[in-house]
Amino acid sequence: MARLALLVPGDGLGEQIRSQALERARAVGPVETARELDVPLNTVKSWMKRERDRGWRDAPAESLSVSTDGSAGEVAEALVDQLKVIGVEAAAAAHAAIAKGQAAQAKHFVVSVEIAIDHLHRVENRKRRRENAALRSEVRRRLAADEEEEDDDGEE
Repeated sequence: MARLALLVPGDGLGEQIRSQALERARAVGPVETARELDVPLNTVKSWMKRERDRGWRDAPAESLSVSTDGSAGEVAEALVDQLKVIGVEAAAAAHAAIAKGQAAQAKHFVVSVEIAIDHLHRVENRKRRRENAALRSEVRRRLAADEEEEDDDGEE
């Protein structure tokens, strides 16, 4: 292919050429595309990065489906469920990025998975500590009640 003509903003032709170059880059990678089109590699990479960033920025933001009407515990439990979904989605996205050879993107998704796992462990540990504290409190209460019964039985 011949060297690309100067891309003039707003002329439509430049956007069409960039679009075709990006499509080709997704198919064969930026190095091969730059070689085929006789365009600097950094230009192709820059186009790809801008497209990727635009995709993230323009993607519709999904709101969490968590109601704040319940108790703090219910809201926290719902957020934990959302965190699990986010972790699974990030793992799938990391896998897809690895398959596409996008190591940097995969790294970001893997870090997201690690953060989700870390938070889930913290939440589970806090929950377990609360349950253990409640159980210890109940055991102490029952022991104290048993001791009072024994004292009452001994006085009669």
